[in-house]
Amino acid sequence: NQAMDLDREREEPLLQKSIWLMEDNRLQESINLVTALLEKNPEHALGHWLQASNLLRRGQREQARHNLLKASLAQRTDPFIAQSAKTLLEQLQK
Repeated sequence: NQAMDLDREREEPLLQKSIWLMEDNRLQESINLVTALLEKNPEHALGHWLQASNLLRRGQREQARHNLLKASLAQRTDPFIAQSAKTLLEQLQK
């Protein structure tokens, strides 16, 4: 359990940095950080949501849909992120 808690603590600064990079339009750098996070934790709902946000800003809708779908499956562990991803997926289908 302590090891899992330490991993979560390390994820938080990476997520924050990724958001800052995305907001600064440094999308590839943000994508690289999120990719590293997802390699360690492929089920990380917020990571998938952030990756989708980066990809949408780059116009890569199909790849973003894949990440949103993964995020939407986290209803039990991350219900807010899952619902947000589902809503965004619905909007992309219009």
